[in-house]
This record gives sequence, C-alpha cells and structure tokens, in this order.
Amino acid sequence: MNYEAIAKLAQNCIQHHPAIVLGSGSSAPHGIRGMAALACVLQQNVVPDGGAEERSWRQIQEALTNGDGLEVALQRHTAPASLVQKIVAQTWLTIAEDDLKLLESAAAAEEHLPLADLIRGLFRSANRTISVVTTNYDRVAEIAADASGHIHANGFSPGLIRRREGADPIRIHRGNFVARTVRIWKVHGSLDWFEDKQGQPVSLPLRDRLLDGFSPLIVTPGVSKYERTYDEPFRTAIQGADVCLSVGSRMNISFILAVHC
Repeated sequence: MNYEAIAKLAQNCIQHHPAIVLGSGSSAPHGIRGMAALACVLQQNVVPDGGAEERSWRQIQEALTNGDGLEVALQRHTAPASLVQKIVAQTWLTIAEDDLKLLESAAAAEEHLPLADLIRGLFRSANRTISVVTTNYDRVAEIAADASGHIHANGFSPGLIRRREGADPIRIHRGNFVARTVRIWKVHGSLDWFEDKQGQPVSLPLRDRLLDGFSPLIVTPGVSKYERTYDEPFRTAIQGADVCLSVGSRMNISFILAVHC
C-alpha cells in the first residue's frame, strides 16, 4: 500500500469517528506496572489468613514459580472471596502509586503522552466525541484527554463524589456548542471506582489510599473477573464499548489501536 492510499484510509477513518483501543502497551511506557511486576508485588505483600486462603495462595504461588503468568495462575485456582479482596486491594495500591506519579509528571509537563497528540489530531475534524475503549485501570486515558485540552467522561457525573451518569449522558457546553469530549469506556473498572457501604458504585478521584468501607471496583485476573462483569458499572461500560466498536464494524471502518512503544 502506497503513501497516498494510507493517507486516504486514515482520512476515511477520522471522518467516521474512530474508536481508540488501549491495552497495557499504552500504560507501560509511562511506568505503570504490568502483570509480571504486579505478580512480584502480590507475592511479597499479600498475606493470607489460614485455612482455605493459605492453601489457595500457596497453589497460586507455586503456579507462578513454575512459570505461569499471573492471569493463568489466578484462573487455574479459584481463590476464596476473602483472598480475592486482598489481591484486589494490593493491585489497586500498586497501580494507584504508579498512576499518581504519572499525573504529577504530566501536570509538570515532564511527561509526553502520545495519546494526547492522537486525541488532538482526531479532533481536527467535525468530531465532537472520541470513544476510548480500555481494559486498563489506570487513568492514562483521562490524563491524556486533559493534556490534550479536552474534557473526558467515563460514566460518572462530574465532581469529587461522583455518582453514576445514568442512561442520559451528561453533556458540557462551551458557549453554544457541546464541548469536544473523550468518552472513556473502562470495561475492567478504574482506580476511581469504588463500591460504597450500601453496595452502590461511586467514583472518588485521585486517592492514594483505600477508604475504609469502600471496595475498589476493578476486575483483576482470575475466574472472578467473569462474575464481576455482570455487575454495574462494568456492564454499562461493556455495553458502551460494544456499541462504539460495532458502529465502526458495520461501516467497515478500521479502528485505531493506540500502543505506545
């Protein structure tokens, strides 16, 4: 394919509201630890109680020692709910530490985010909304949207104590026009998302520690992740991701896979 054909294909994609799909490759260059590093942290910091927790954690550790990846090890051995909670909490603490470092670097203009460049480029069009689908818990997409000079939405209302957006999307206007918005579909949850004491989803942004009585709403590797995706807000995020991806599929549009090397 020659340069002219590639340029025409790219132009066609941009004109038809492409979706950006993010995986771990979009986070790793910014210091967000991946599965291998996370496995080491979990082995060092998860302390199971006796009985079923101890037996299950020993099996998972043996699988990791024998060369299984973290996701495979957790899928092969069904952990008790109490042990899953400990794994989730330590995962949250680990990723949140890296994520807040990235925020500080980005705010100080010490970190370049290629995703922000991509967002700016896609908005050099008639598009008012860009969809981002990601399996990552971190806020690379949110930070990149802010760095690009645009607002973002991820299923919760604006504010410090954020409740679910609901069926009617919240739209912010600049003057007489709807502001250009990066709509982020986080199908495995977010560092901002928690289940409160009443069992309701709430978003509490930019915390460096877990609040008593609030459980992180992130789907960690393992059998339990298939159970959590039937609950809110995961179900809505997955449905939203399906819609924005299926629209492009029906129109035979190529999607942009944002992987930063």
